[in-house]
Amino acid sequence: MASDVEFRRRGDKRILFHAMNLCNRVMTLRSLAILALLCGCASGRGDPPLPDTVPLWNGVAPGSEGQTTPEKYSIQHVPASANNPEISFGIVTNVNYPSITPFLPPRERATGVAVVIAPGGGHQMLAIDHEGYALGRYLADHGVAGFVLKYRLARAPGSPYKIEIHELMDAQRARRLTVSLPLSRRRFQNETAS
Repeated sequence: MASDVEFRRRGDKRILFHAMNLCNRVMTLRSLAILALLCGCASGRGDPPLPDTVPLWNGVAPGSEGQTTPEKYSIQHVPASANNPEISFGIVTNVNYPSITPFLPPRERATGVAVVIAPGGGHQMLAIDHEGYALGRYLADHGVAGFVLKYRLARAPGSPYKIEIHELMDAQRARRLTVSLPLSRRRFQNETAS
């Protein structure tokens, strides 16, 4: 592996290295989502109600001024194929007010680790149930605080957002909130500790 000095000399390769590192982290989160589904943690009728969401921005998010389309939750159906059964899962589109949904472990199981979960969907939708909420519940059951991120979608039809600007801002803000708001976390812990 090249040293930091070599990366400074070859700045374009440094960006590639960080992009590859990000892809590896995303693949790890996708693997955890699959594990959660295999363990029977998929969202369904028997799941407890969702925790309250926390808006990422006070008021309107930067770059979302004038965007009034309401957020839409729907069920997507994928028909069976030769090797896969039919599946249905919840998706979210039209995200103009980004937020995080905290899934915190009970105090006796808490490890002190927190993860921001960014559900996939090709920047057109968020596979919020099985790649977000199910994974958040699974992690909380295993002592890890999971914060499911609803971020703005750059490739949705008619979207004014850009991946490298608005989605990145939402991810950075979510990380900052989960790390720097101890009062918020204390409030969430008190609600989940009962």
